[in-house]
Amino acid sequence: MNNTQKIISKILMAFMMSLCISFILNFINLGFGEMFLKSWMRSWTIAFLSAAPLAFFLPALANKITVKYIS
Repeated sequence: MNNTQKIISKILMAFMMSLCISFILNFINLGFGEMFLKSWMRSWTIAFLSAAPLAFFLPALANKITVKYIS
């Protein structure tokens, strides 16, 4: 996988994960009311803006922790 593919893959993963998790949490907290869609999109925006940068830094940390405790 080349660098462009890696970047796109990480952004897509952050997009999909943040979309799913924000949907589930908003459904649990609010149910399907009239404010659901607006609240979900607001929550998703915040989640994605948080998840996208983390998707680039946390895998390296997770790998280091895994190697430390599994080796």
